[in-house]
Amino acid sequence: MIGIIDLSIGNTASVQKALRRVGVEFSLITSESDLARCDGVLFPGVGNFNTAISRLLDLQLFAPLKRLISDNEIPFLGICLGMQILADHSEEGDTETHGLGIFRGRVTRLPRDSDLFRVPHVGWNTVESTGRGLFFGTNPNSDFYFTHGYYLKTFDEDLEIFYTDYGIKIPAYIRKGNVHGVQFHPEKSDIDGLEILNNFAKLC
Repeated sequence: MIGIIDLSIGNTASVQKALRRVGVEFSLITSESDLARCDGVLFPGVGNFNTAISRLLDLQLFAPLKRLISDNEIPFLGICLGMQILADHSEEGDTETHGLGIFRGRVTRLPRDSDLFRVPHVGWNTVESTGRGLFFGTNPNSDFYFTHGYYLKTFDEDLEIFYTDYGIKIPAYIRKGNVHGVQFHPEKSDIDGLEILNNFAKLC
């Protein structure tokens, strides 16, 4: 059973719909006891970093989620914001906020370099993938759907990273052991996106 972190701020409905399409069973996580019953955890995207961390603390999920991910006990997939909260800290908002600290690095705003690369980054873009891991069964260098104004800039060398190019190289997929993060939205990325969710479910 895959557990979906439900903070009442993200796009859990879209993720649930996508998982139903690939025939995957899931439940919503709103407490530590919910977390303990899962074979894998998915953290949906969309929302503000500071608000997400605040909600995790309010639900008393921050510490148990960090412990579960740090110990690599079960597979974890963070989507967009769900990947960004794995960083040490974020520059989003008026004050710097600490994340789960799984990936060494920070969440920083996309640079406003030209009219060609507008912020936020919204739309389809190519991910320089190898077709292995969560990308098994997808076409190498497939397009996936992005919508974000911030990205995770990591200093951790012990990571597997696939990039997308949006004026700068942006980590589109990061993996460390059982921990996976995607900056794009697989639930909105057609067949290749569904394949990624299906591959994650198989890990669980």
